[in-house]
Amino acid sequence: MIQIALETTGKSGSLAVLRGEEVCWVRALSTGQRTAATLSVQLKAALGFCDQLGQRPDWVSVADGPGSFTGLRIAVTTAKTLGYALGVPVVPVGSLCSIAAAQCFDPDAADQPSRVLVGLNAYRGQVYAAAFDVQELFQDPLPIDVARRAEVVDHDRWDQWVACDFDTADGGLLGDRQIVPPQWEQRYRESVQPAAVGVGQIASRLVRAAEASNTGEASDPAEAKSTADAGNAAEVRNAAEAGNTEQQRAADPRIDPFDLVVRYLKSSAAEEKAARRRSIPGADAPHRSRSK
Repeated sequence: MIQIALETTGKSGSLAVLRGEEVCWVRALSTGQRTAATLSVQLKAALGFCDQLGQRPDWVSVADGPGSFTGLRIAVTTAKTLGYALGVPVVPVGSLCSIAAAQCFDPDAADQPSRVLVGLNAYRGQVYAAAFDVQELFQDPLPIDVARRAEVVDHDRWDQWVACDFDTADGGLLGDRQIVPPQWEQRYRESVQPAAVGVGQIASRLVRAAEASNTGEASDPAEAKSTADAGNAAEVRNAAEAGNTEQQRAADPRIDPFDLVVRYLKSSAAEEKAARRRSIPGADAPHRSRSK
């Protein structure tokens, strides 16, 4: 099966075309231009590559969060529009798991760390964080909770997490370099592949897990698309939230494009400011000028 994978989690982004977990085409977006502008150009190139293969994408996979609010909205809106235009489902994948998967693409590599900690700058003194044992990224079938793992922690908690989890020789730090504590700089690992590759590989594992578990369901792309509806979206979310492993393995991650939403994990600065105003009695009362 062919898919187009995309992510604009941070200041830039990337796209990839994969057949299963095999990377057929990949592009990193230019950091010197607006993400929306470069994304449209590379998306056209990705669709052109699919035409050269003589195959239409079976689904669109996307990193739906956490990450940059603006970047996530661009990626999710693009994935929804593309999925709708092509008549195919979308597969949402957690941003942090995607970064880990792009780095840890070979479980047998000699220099592969046994465990990685991924952190993205959430600003305002916070970090989006998740830890992964590398072998769990290659579980077959892959539980949804691994693909969706992420939490918001403050910088003190992040520093403690790094110190506690990576007091070993084979731990690795991934994500935004600027949030890595100075004493652990030597553990930071530069990305070896664009994160879109990880998005696509995790999406393939989730789809394969669903097809393997739901033996009564056909894996034909046309039938898969017909089942990508709001029920699937709710099933995926409920399974991950409940932590039910069997449900997680059975839930089909392919959802209707219009059921795709951004997973922010926290409020924006504007939302927090509005919430503070609402908590102050009379703060939202209309201002009345005094008459002379």
